[in-house]
Parts: sequence; structure tokens; C-alpha cells
Amino acid sequence: MTCAALVGKRATSSYSPNSLYHQFYKQIQDTARKLSPGLHELAEVSWDHLLSPLELKLPKAVHTNASAAIQAFYLVSRLPAYAKKLQPVPAVCARPPVNRSVLMAYDFHTNEQGQCFLVEINTNASGFLLASLMQMVKLGKNPEDFQPLNDLLASFKNELSLFNG
Repeated sequence: MTCAALVGKRATSSYSPNSLYHQFYKQIQDTARKLSPGLHELAEVSWDHLLSPLELKLPKAVHTNASAAIQAFYLVSRLPAYAKKLQPVPAVCARPPVNRSVLMAYDFHTNEQGQCFLVEINTNASGFLLASLMQMVKLGKNPEDFQPLNDLLASFKNELSLFNG
């Protein structure tokens, strides 16, 4: 499993226009503008505060453990007993969920032993777009040819049909 490193400061304090960092951020900017043409109207985005061209290789155990936890939380969310516990809050559980909750984000921390620990579950995985941008640059793909985005669009359409009944 590969995880992109998110950074809170510049990956390097100064880099030349010919550096790998500069090329990476230029490709990110170009790809983002293809994906969202409205970005042309906005000021230049400081991508180096959001993304890094560096990758972290996580141990397979982290991926396996995180996947198992995600599957378990999903299954628990579908149990009648879980819905019953939420009944005191009717707006939260007015009816059993029929949609699959596209773009849920499960945030984990890891340790040196390869264990992972769930920190939080987000219902709006905004990091998907940033991760997609990085993957498109890495693979040299255009947004219209990038299968995860096509899959996301199809899943949104499916979610909408399930939610609307």
C-alpha cells in the first residue's frame, strides 16, 4: 500500500524551475485545472503546502489490519442492534441505511511495529481528490482516463438512486 505524505510546510524551502519538486507541482497544477477548469479563475494554488512528491511504503500488515477494521465498522453500521442504539436520536437513524456511503474516510495512525489505530471516521473524504491528482501525475493519466474518478462518478449515481429509493 502506498500513502502520499501530506505536509504542512514546503517540501523544500527553495527549488529551481527545473527541479523534480517544481516539475511535480507544475504537473499537479496542470492536472487540477484539467479536472476543474474553474481553477483558472482562482489565484495560484500553493500545492507544496498540501502534497509531497515523496511516497511512504507501508507494511502489508497495516493495509490488512486497516481493511479489516473498515469492513468491521461497515458491517456494524448495518446491524439492527446498532440502529436500535441510535433510536434515541431519530434524525440520525430514521430508517436503515441503504446507500454504501461513498467516500467515507478512515484515518489511521501506525507505529513502528506495523500496527494501525483508528483515529476517526469522516463522512466526507476530501483527500480523495488530492490523492487522485497525485496518482494521475504519477501514472501520466488525464482525468477523463483515470478509472478511480470514473468509478467515483458511477458510485455517486448509484448512491443517489439508492438514497432516493
